Amino acid sequence: MADNVQFQSAQLATPASGTTVSTDEAASGHIQRVKLAYSADGVDTHVQANANGLLVNTGAHLDAVHDAMALTDQAIAVKAAIFGHNSGGGGGSYEPVKVTPSGALTVEVNDGGGSITVDGTVAATQSGTWNLNNITGTVALPTGAATEFSLGLLGSNFAAVKSGSNILTQSTISLNQTRITVQPVVSTTPAYTAKDAVGGKLTFANAARSSGGSITVQAVVVVDRSQQMPALELVLFDRDFTASNDNAAFDPTDADLAYCVGVVKIGDWSDFSDNAVAVRTGIGLAAKLEGTDLYGQLVTRSTPTFVATTDIVVALHIVRD
Repeated sequence: MADNVQFQSAQLATPASGTTVSTDEAASGHIQRVKLAYSADGVDTHVQANANGLLVNTGAHLDAVHDAMALTDQAIAVKAAIFGHNSGGGGGSYEPVKVTPSGALTVEVNDGGGSITVDGTVAATQSGTWNLNNITGTVALPTGAATEFSLGLLGSNFAAVKSGSNILTQSTISLNQTRITVQPVVSTTPAYTAKDAVGGKLTFANAARSSGGSITVQAVVVVDRSQQMPALELVLFDRDFTASNDNAAFDPTDADLAYCVGVVKIGDWSDFSDNAVAVRTGIGLAAKLEGTDLYGQLVTRSTPTFVATTDIVVALHIVRD
């Protein structure tokens, strides 16, 4: 069968008489069929088609086509996960997934001025100042977090402290104080001479809570039962020392005097009917003891004559650290 048809002249004309032209008869008339160039030679069979269009025979490449379609479906799914896109045209406005230096995946969500509902539990780490408003239910704060209620209690505790006082009225904030009383044996005769020791060694036992502990002597009270009201000095030591004899010159060794922690002068007496008391407050004498005991001895600067050997009583008010 000869290919190609020659027209009879340069003018537009019909093919030679007897030439058959392949057409498809439709309601409007005959429509010339144009053969696809890659069909078999001499074959006028229609290329199959239906309402969806031409049917394509992929032949040996069918598997490759299926793989390409599968990869396309996966790409669409990934896009939906990242951008919130779905086949129904829904989804939200999302930032792409980001990878942190540690390898964690993060995504930023923009509510577009609306609200976001979160199911389950959201873990958050406190940092800086949180302003929480319009919250219903119970919010668990980190252990030890300061709240308005706890700060209010702290303020009320401090408000309970009396201004200018050494004593705290709040029971939960108190000082460890102790009062230690010692009664030296004094002489009734002869009369004392200035610079004499009055009585023997004074041991204020357990002045500190533990060996080597620190204390602060806040007050000294001396009671004179015979109303002699002598000018006295209380010499204190942080460890045991060699005391001078009663009613003899007070003469500590140079080595002992190196451990003297202070001298409290007693002379402002309150005179009563047949006795007297001298009180020194606000002393604030701090000392670190060698053990737990504080030691001392009285020295007179006058010439008292006591009536009984039990006429003098010494009491210390001590704050223990």
